Amino acid sequence: MKQLFELALPLGMWQEGRTKVFLKDSALIKLGEWKLSSKVTFILKRYRMWIERKHYRRIRIKIKKIQRVAVHYVMMLKYAHLIKNAIRIQAFTRGLQTRYKLKMSKDATKIQKVYRGVKTRFVVARLFAARKIQ
Repeated sequence: MKQLFELALPLGMWQEGRTKVFLKDSALIKLGEWKLSSKVTFILKRYRMWIERKHYRRIRIKIKKIQRVAVHYVMMLKYAHLIKNAIRIQAFTRGLQTRYKLKMSKDATKIQKVYRGVKTRFVVARLFAARKIQ
């Protein structure tokens, strides 16, 4: 943008502000003498466009930062939800395994009890048979 102003006006006749261009009175008179309203309008139009593009870029960068944080937060919530569900599934399967093992150990205890009972009765029957023989 500065190049356009430097071509149209000598340095020191204008100063660039944040959103505007400030012209000295002599520069305004000079521009009025040139009667180049179309060129002046073109320069001002280009300068305003450049300012708005800068403003748009700043806003776009800020919006991208906000979106990045928001997306990260949403993903974090989804991940936490997935972890919570995975823990529930793990707890359920571990509970099933524990209950199955407990049932199997109870079944094994029952089998042992029955076997020991049968064995004991067999031994006792033998002892009684041996006493009857004597």
